[in-house]
Order: sequence, then C-alpha cells, then structure tokens
Amino acid sequence: MNEMAVKPFNVMNLGNAGLFNPKEMGYKDSLDVIKDESVKIQKSFVKIGWYLKHIRDDKLYMEDGYANIYECAADQFGYSQSTVSRFINICEKFSKDKDSPELDDRYEGFDKSQMVEMLPLEQEDLEKVTSEMTVKEIREIKEDRKKKTGSPDKVDGVGEMELPRQTSIEKDFPEYMPPDKVESLTDLQEEIYATSHKETEPDEEQRFDKQAAAEDTYKEMVMFPWKTTQPELPVLKNADQRKEWLVKYKEWGLWYRDDNIDVNYYKFDFKDGSRLVVAEYPQRHSYYGSEVHDEIFYHLIARNKVTKGKAYDEKYRHAPHCETELIEFLKNLQKK
Repeated sequence: MNEMAVKPFNVMNLGNAGLFNPKEMGYKDSLDVIKDESVKIQKSFVKIGWYLKHIRDDKLYMEDGYANIYECAADQFGYSQSTVSRFINICEKFSKDKDSPELDDRYEGFDKSQMVEMLPLEQEDLEKVTSEMTVKEIREIKEDRKKKTGSPDKVDGVGEMELPRQTSIEKDFPEYMPPDKVESLTDLQEEIYATSHKETEPDEEQRFDKQAAAEDTYKEMVMFPWKTTQPELPVLKNADQRKEWLVKYKEWGLWYRDDNIDVNYYKFDFKDGSRLVVAEYPQRHSYYGSEVHDEIFYHLIARNKVTKGKAYDEKYRHAPHCETELIEFLKNLQKK
C-alpha cells in the first residue's frame, strides 16, 4: 500500500487560527512571532490595569459588597494583590497620559518583559530605551544609574520572572539596604532563629515559624522590581495625626504579597533614606475567644541611626507595636 504524499506547508491549518509552523519558519521568524504576541499581551496589561484602576478609584467594587479592589479581583479573577498592583502600575506608567486603556505611542513595540524591566527607571533613563534593546541591555542602564548616583532606590535588580532564591542580601546585594544597615538584617535573622527555638505554646510556635518564613521572603522582597506609586508624606502636626497615618498604612500601596504564607507587605520610603515596612498577617490573631483580626508588625529601617554597631531599629523588634517610638521618629523626621 502506497503512503499518501504529504506536501510541506508553512501555516498550520488549525481552524481559523492560521498558526505558523516553527519548523518551516525557522528560529528568527519564530522569535519575531513571539515578540509580536508579547506586544499584544502588554497592551492587554495596560487595558486591564486601567479598568482595575477605574474600579478602585471610583469604588465600584462596593456594588458587589467587596471591601476593596483586591478582594474584588481575587474573587472575580483569582488575582493576588501583587498582580492587581502590577496591572495598575503598568497602566499608570505606560498608558496615554498615564490614565488610559491605551498604550502610549512612545512604548509601541515594547514587550512585557522589557516594560517590567523599565518600571523603576526615571524619565531621563526611559528616554534612552528603545524597543530593539534586550532585557539585559535595559538592565545595564539601571546599573549605570546606580554606579553614577549610588542610589539603590532607582535600581530594583532582577526581572519579574527571575527572582533569585537562596541568596544573601547582606553579601550579594548590600546596596538594597540603607547605609550601615547590613548588620540589621543579620541581627534580625539571629533573633528570629533564637526566638523560634524557645519552648512555646503550639500557637506561638506556629507564629514564629511564619515569622521565620516571612524573613526569608523579605530577602526576595527587597529585590522585587515592582514599585507602587507612593503618596507624599503629609505634614503631621501632632501625635494623634502621626498615629492615624501609621494606622492607614494600606494607603501607601501594597509593596509585595507572599501567597505561600498569606502575608501582605507595605513600605514607605522617607526622604532621608529610612524605610518603614509593615507586615500584615490577615485574620491571624485573637485574644481568649475574641474575634480574629489582622496581626500587624512594623519594622523601621532608619538611616544614620546607628550606635556602637547596633541598628537604631533594634529596640522595635521586641515590641513591633511600639507606637511611641514610631511616632517619635516621625516627629524628629519632620523637624529636619
């Protein structure tokens, strides 16, 4: 029996899809197709981000009884809080007039990987980037900026899909810590290890395990490339206003979410180089049968506040809810 002759073809007949056959197209043409599809994805990111932003800003999520946009997006689409923030930030950075469902003409031809790498760039550096550049070349622009200015806040490190594991912040990425604060993370590691090995009640053991896991996550988090738009620090005239500002940490914007341990992180970067990080453990804690509520930990990484090799924020770690210390820091900060 003779076999039917098969005629070579360049396009796969899959319904109306008209997909090109990579074997016939070759390597370079296949890369071009991937590039084109990536550009389409980026436009979708802008559009999704704009609608999420619109729902958030106009509080439309309340129509279905949601408390916020994150709760709405998680229920409707399965998005994590960090994913929602990504969409919105891409819209605010790369859409027309920074508030549109359409990609700005300036960024036509860029794919998602390039634009994720571009998110932390200042406008001056954005002007240097072209759609022909590789992700590596864009990253080199960030590295050059870091070398010239010595400012780690403008260089966020690795790309979205390349978060390193098992790295050492204090050895490999000391520039991500405020000056003179490399020892602070080491001290924090030692404290968490020692505390988690004390004899404790089962609930306490579970909590310390989560804290240890959160500490590992923090290493990734400080290298995470995503930047939310931080609001301005208002003029806080008294202790009550400072306390109210601390309580409203969610207004700073979500910095990072770890879905593995269900923890949300918020941060605020002060102009003097200090950073305040809030770790939020949703619905974790209760007292003697009372309603379960969020457990919140504040961690201040204060710049130029080192005494005899010890970090200024060391005293907070044993009392993370010490409002008095945080309020005093804010008071002194705005005296400058």
